[in-house]
Amino acid sequence: MTQRRDPWLITKLFDLAFSRFVALSLVRIVYVILMIAGLVFFAFVITFLFQIGRQDTTIAAILLLVLAPIVFLIYLLIIRLICESLIVVFTMAEDLGEMRETIRRLIEKQQPDAGS
Repeated sequence: MTQRRDPWLITKLFDLAFSRFVALSLVRIVYVILMIAGLVFFAFVITFLFQIGRQDTTIAAILLLVLAPIVFLIYLLIIRLICESLIVVFTMAEDLGEMRETIRRLIEKQQPDAGS
């Protein structure tokens, strides 16, 4: 069984026939960016609440500091599920395209035999 080679991302971007999807290449990058963005967001919000310095915002900052790991893990879980769902959808679309092409080739092979 031959292993299929994926073309470079740049090659996929200029594929005007849209024979390969870019989303499968970008999903890892998007996941890392969203992971870092979540960490930066929590750090910014906690820092901002501590800098305000009022009693209610300090309590909220401490509460968020305690709950942030749990909330961040739930955030990562949701983002991961969305990314995996996108991977499944695009992989199914690619595989269906390959199956369609294989079936078309098989039909073309059988048609000359039926005419003889």
